[in-house]
Amino acid sequence: MRLTTLTLTTLFALTLATKPHHNTHGSGDDNDSPDTINVPGAPHTTPDTDTQDDTTSNTANTQNNNNSPNPNPTNTASSSTSTSSPKPNTSPPKPKKTNKKLIHPTDPASHYSYLGCYNETTGIRGTTGTRALNGGKNEAVPGQMTVEKCWTFCSTGAGDAKGGRSGRFEYAGLEYARECWCAQSLSSLATKLGDNDCDLGCEGNDSQACGGNLKLTVYKASDAATIRVFWTGLAIAGVVSLALL
Repeated sequence: MRLTTLTLTTLFALTLATKPHHNTHGSGDDNDSPDTINVPGAPHTTPDTDTQDDTTSNTANTQNNNNSPNPNPTNTASSSTSTSSPKPNTSPPKPKKTNKKLIHPTDPASHYSYLGCYNETTGIRGTTGTRALNGGKNEAVPGQMTVEKCWTFCSTGAGDAKGGRSGRFEYAGLEYARECWCAQSLSSLATKLGDNDCDLGCEGNDSQACGGNLKLTVYKASDAATIRVFWTGLAIAGVVSLALL
């Protein structure tokens, strides 16, 4: 009986010795979690990581959306209506050389006869840009110039015996397919060239020679016409002189 009691006492003591010890202050090694103090009624202070991540993500997305360019920007510069339009090119096209055999028409009624192809003198040193047919008048008629048109243009405008401008110019020259030059004299610096050197057809009749680039197809008033004008002017001057006596 005594042995049984001793055995029970020993087992009870061993049981007390092996029972785990609880650390009520949370500072032991058995508790791996950090110390926290829970105050009744206080809000939970541990951050909700999932909610924070979502909030951070939403905030970042909002910032990115604010900083990103508008996918459909309004371009006020391109949408504005331009009030100015480009100016059309009004310059006539450059004349082109022709492979046709160019002719030099004659008409006794015009009082002009073909003299030859001559070089322009504006590019010669010392001429200061003076033209081969200088001191008269000129015109350019793009797309319409013909030899006959130039004859008509030069048939008036020169001085006459009355002091007017109804006289005929002695020289009529065609240049650059569209220009007509009238003068009472031909520069001595103008050199006679071959007929084929005046290789541009008139823009109003491309079968007729109308000079070239710095080249003139020159016509001269016929001697008969020149003499007739001279004697007509002399006769008028005589009549005027008699009237004054």
